[in-house]
Formats: sequence, structure tokens, C-alpha cells
Amino acid sequence: MLAAFVALASLLALLGRVEPKPSLLGIALLVLAALAMPWLAWQKRRLAAETNSAALRADAAESAVCGYLALIALAGLLVNAVWHVRWADPLAALALLPVIVREGWEAVGGEHCSRRDGLAAILAGLSRDKLKRKAAPQEEKSRRAR
Repeated sequence: MLAAFVALASLLALLGRVEPKPSLLGIALLVLAALAMPWLAWQKRRLAAETNSAALRADAAESAVCGYLALIALAGLLVNAVWHVRWADPLAALALLPVIVREGWEAVGGEHCSRRDGLAAILAGLSRDKLKRKAAPQEEKSRRAR
């Protein structure tokens, strides 16, 4: 639904049916997202490495993508706000469409989502098995020492 709205609004703006207006609140929120999301992704990657969490590693990737999306949208808004280039904002919105469609498809349980979740579960299981194998010799040594 969001993708259809973005596509329709962008096409109407590109055809001159509606005029995109700069939004100071939108610019401020996108600046905040463009700064915060890469930092959040970095923190999540660091914690994922410490905890060996495939789910957190995937969430870090999503946060990084969110930061990139914010930069693209911010570029469109700023070009329109500063230079009054009316097509910049709708063009930036259209550039975001593939990601919006993919995320929407995954959110409603598309096939890609279940494969990714299955892979994350497999990787998490492998990680636990690897940790157990590393811990087994140490447990054996401590049993022998008793």
C-alpha cells in the first residue's frame, strides 16, 4: 500500500499535477535518521559479534539500509528546498520504491523473508553447536581435574 502511494504521489508530482513542497520537519527527521541509523547499525554489529547473534546482525543490516534510505530521501528534499528543483523529491521517492516493495513483501511473510529467517536460524544453530564443541574439551579438562 505504501509503495503504491509513493509511486502515485511521485508520478503526479513529476507530471506537474501536484507540487512537492519542502518540509522543514521532514528534513530535520531525515537528518536525525541519517545520523542515528548508521551509528545504531554499528552498535548492533558490535553487539552481534560479541553475542554471536545472527538475528542482531540482520537487524544491524536493516538499520544500515534505513540510514541509506534517509540519505536518499534527504537529498531529494534538500535539492527541492534549496534550488527549487521540483522533480528531485519525487525522483528520490521513486528511487526508494524497490526497497519499500521488498520490505513490504517481507513484512507480510513473503517467500524471501522465510528463507532469510530460516538461514538466520540455521546460522544461529551452527553458532551454538560451534560454541558447544569449543566448550566440550574445557569441560572435560575440568572434570578430569576433580
